[in-house]
Amino acid sequence: MKCNPLRWLLGIIPILLLAGVAVIGERGRIEKDLSDRARQTLDAAGLGWANATFDGRDAILTGLAAEEAEPARAADGVARTFGVRIVRNDARLIDAVERYDWSATKREGRVRLTGLVPNEKTRREIIGIARATYPSNEIVDRLTLARGAPALDIWLGGVGFALKQLALLKAGTIRLEGTELTVTGEAVDAGTYRTLKSSLATGLPPGISLKADRVEPPIVAPYVLTARLADGQLDVRGAVPSDQARADLLAALRQLSPQVRLTDGMMPARGEPDGWAAAAQVVLRELLQLEEGTAELRDQTITLNGVAIREATAEEVRAKLKEGIPAAYRLAERITFREPTIKPVSPYRTSMSLEGGSWISSSSGRGRRRAGSGASTSALRHWQSSVMGGSISPIGGCSSRGRPKPTRRGACRVKFNRRLGAIAMQRFGSRARHPRSPPCAGRLKPVPKVMSFSKGRYRARPCAIS
Repeated sequence: MKCNPLRWLLGIIPILLLAGVAVIGERGRIEKDLSDRARQTLDAAGLGWANATFDGRDAILTGLAAEEAEPARAADGVARTFGVRIVRNDARLIDAVERYDWSATKREGRVRLTGLVPNEKTRREIIGIARATYPSNEIVDRLTLARGAPALDIWLGGVGFALKQLALLKAGTIRLEGTELTVTGEAVDAGTYRTLKSSLATGLPPGISLKADRVEPPIVAPYVLTARLADGQLDVRGAVPSDQARADLLAALRQLSPQVRLTDGMMPARGEPDGWAAAAQVVLRELLQLEEGTAELRDQTITLNGVAIREATAEEVRAKLKEGIPAAYRLAERITFREPTIKPVSPYRTSMSLEGGSWISSSSGRGRRRAGSGASTSALRHWQSSVMGGSISPIGGCSSRGRPKPTRRGACRVKFNRRLGAIAMQRFGSRARHPRSPPCAGRLKPVPKVMSFSKGRYRARPCAIS
């Protein structure tokens, strides 16, 4: 039987085709299986930066290692994977930098991460923290791998702290230069501003220092500062331009009135009008001159209501307010007082008259008193004694009881001059017929009526007081 090569060729071709199909199909499955097992080996070793691809059973290792020993460790781990024949190590070290900067910026509903990270694992952790802190914001990853990071636990703690502070800003940027933190931006409101300032002052993570605090208070409108003085306590609340302005205002108030207890409710905020500091100093200074009161500084309108002890104090406060506040400000004040100012008088005279209390002369020359006249005399003596602290002496025609001796028909008026310490008694009536007659001459009978006071309408002749 002869050998026919053509038959053999026709038989071999189908076999080769079937073998090729089998090999191609099985190769993909083998490569996928080896890739999965190499990935598990690398992740278990903490070498997630490395990536192993296969050409059949031959592995090609790629990636950027953060440490010099890591490429060799990754290659050794892949080589020990069952089924791998050889490993070609193409992994390399990431670039090293001297200045390790990282930053995050928040603006218009977006958080952008830029700067350097030491490895892919850390990158994923940072992105996870950002998404948890800003669930409603878009996270944009612009991070780059680089060597030279500080101790990873300290540095990563600083990154997490910085992202939390960024959430308190309406818009801003946080930057970590090595382990030095810089915060720039505008706080959401007065409360978050105070919280952020406190965190930066006392709440920094271990190993992290504050390089610069450029946080600005929020803008408020209207710009309002209020103060209330009552029972020796001054309560001040509202907006001030900065923490320094707040400290200066409190120092000035304590210097003006050390005895007043201060309650500080002021919060830094921007948006103050021009001349605000001078206006606030004047308003609070004059409020402290009152016994009690309230003040409000709203934009460029000042309102001051209160009570002064004396009228002169109220007038002085009004004058200093008008003089001290800037010209652009409007003033509305209502200041009352408890004690009116009594203007000084020279000489100081107080007079009392026995209106209608006439001393009527008798034809016999012996005066007699009508009923009730003793009451008038007693009242006169009591008033003179209580006011002047003395008694009337019989000088110039006056009797020892302080009554004029009887004379012609007329009336008697008594005056007290407190400054000179003297009493004067003067007759009025028919003076034309007796111009030179002494005021207390003759016999008069008292006709008692109502006793009243008057202010120096008549001349006085002095009598002594013991």
